[in-house]
Amino acid sequence: MNLQKLIDQIKPLAKRFPVLYPAWQATFINAYVCGEISPKRSYSLSGRQDVENFAAFIKPTIAHKFVIDIGGGPTAAAYLIRPNGATHIIDPLLGTGVAEDIRTDATQYDVCIFATSLDHLCHVHAGLLEASRVLKRSGKIIVWSNKEAPPRNPCVEVDGVWYYAPPGASDPFHYRQLGMYDVQKEMSNVGFYLTRHQCEEPDQCFQEYSRC
Repeated sequence: MNLQKLIDQIKPLAKRFPVLYPAWQATFINAYVCGEISPKRSYSLSGRQDVENFAAFIKPTIAHKFVIDIGGGPTAAAYLIRPNGATHIIDPLLGTGVAEDIRTDATQYDVCIFATSLDHLCHVHAGLLEASRVLKRSGKIIVWSNKEAPPRNPCVEVDGVWYYAPPGASDPFHYRQLGMYDVQKEMSNVGFYLTRHQCEEPDQCFQEYSRC
């Protein structure tokens, strides 16, 4: 998808979140450009050990389930490659919408996945409310985040290209970075609580949440 079509996909968020949107859009475009230049660094492609670790963590939960994967990138993420179940992917890069406004009926999915994508949302709470709406009462949310929110970083180099954070953003690719504790707080605000987790590496904190 070209950049203008991508911006058209996310433009409705400008009216809903006028304060957050300008800086967030800049981080979103940075992430898009980085994905075009360095896809293996940006997306959950096969051959990455961290992706394989996440696949192992989610495997018992997603088997034979109807899954909605939010922000997984422009192709089916490697952690979803499996012989059973079905997946609906929400990502502007695919032209399938944004997390804050999921165009699908309520209470139909068994599992919702945010793999390194929750802190890329324009409005985290709105995105989680939508996830809660489309999940069955017994549904689960799985999140891949950092263990701790990284410190603010105004510029980041990826494969020889420098990216710069807009004013107010945590870094060039995130308006706000989330650690596991931050994710737990956001989840509790929509009625979900941590039931299982695995945090063997600082940037590989896998969490599973269920309704209370």
